[in-house]
Amino acid sequence: QESRGLGDVYKRQSTQSTGTEMSELDNTIGLSEYEFQNHNAYDGYNKFDVFEIGLKFYEDGNIPESILAFEASVKQDPNFSRAWQYLGKAQAENDEDNLAIRALTKAVAADPKNLDALLNLGVSYTNDLSKDLATECFIKWLEAQDYYLPLEKQIGELPDDLTLRFAAVIDLFVNAAKIKADDPDVLVVLGVLYNLSYEYSKAIDCFKNAVMLRPDDYLLWNKLGATQANGCDNNNALEAYHCALKIKPTFIRGITNLGISYLALKDYVEAANCFLKALSINPKSQHIWNYLNHVFILSERNDLSEKIVFHDVSLFREDFVF
Repeated sequence: QESRGLGDVYKRQSTQSTGTEMSELDNTIGLSEYEFQNHNAYDGYNKFDVFEIGLKFYEDGNIPESILAFEASVKQDPNFSRAWQYLGKAQAENDEDNLAIRALTKAVAADPKNLDALLNLGVSYTNDLSKDLATECFIKWLEAQDYYLPLEKQIGELPDDLTLRFAAVIDLFVNAAKIKADDPDVLVVLGVLYNLSYEYSKAIDCFKNAVMLRPDDYLLWNKLGATQANGCDNNNALEAYHCALKIKPTFIRGITNLGISYLALKDYVEAANCFLKALSINPKSQHIWNYLNHVFILSERNDLSEKIVFHDVSLFREDFVF
């Protein structure tokens, strides 16, 4: 069973190199075009006012509405890095990595030292199976911080060979963690890198230490749960996902990951409940409809599977609680 979710990291990873080295990353970031939704009620609002509206929706857990507000803001000013940053974060929480990458690349293009955008872009590239691009984002994130100037020489000596480079980047972030042991974001990067190298026990340790430093961060709890699931420890993953959802009940990615772990444990009813809850928030998410259909096939409920084509969660309320 594949687990999606380091915010997410996939258990299945690409065997193909992207062929993108550090010198090429500057030509990659910012080029993807973001596709805006039609009929946005917030179009024409002042960019700062509508950005604040988006922040309020985001903090309240109304991610679909926050996305509309952030989209309206960046339409007013395509160089508004912080608005692109939050649009990318909202799309990632909405379990839409492709759109998240497009928004976050715009954030970094507008401000190459936007640390939060760089970090989240690296995680989203990881979810998109673009291992090399993710690695380069993390390097740039480290370079942009004065704390880690002592590592400048080590960064400059990173090998060009992608396999050797990846191993050297892990060593780089191990040293970064020694410089600033109380930085949970360094632990996040290390956890992501260890996931990419299939060293799940080390990744779990990183995320456990990170949540100790930032226990109210639902994204960190999700990363911990996803790593445990990737390491085939779905029972502990359930606990971590529940911690994330206790902090933010409308966190679509966490709800979906919870459903995937229930699916792996063959608890098909709970899995369906989770996927339907996620779809009630974001009914446009085709891959979650696919997960739901998979549940119905495994549980031999062809009568329910036949309803999937309508993409209407209300059709399932007689059979599930969500």
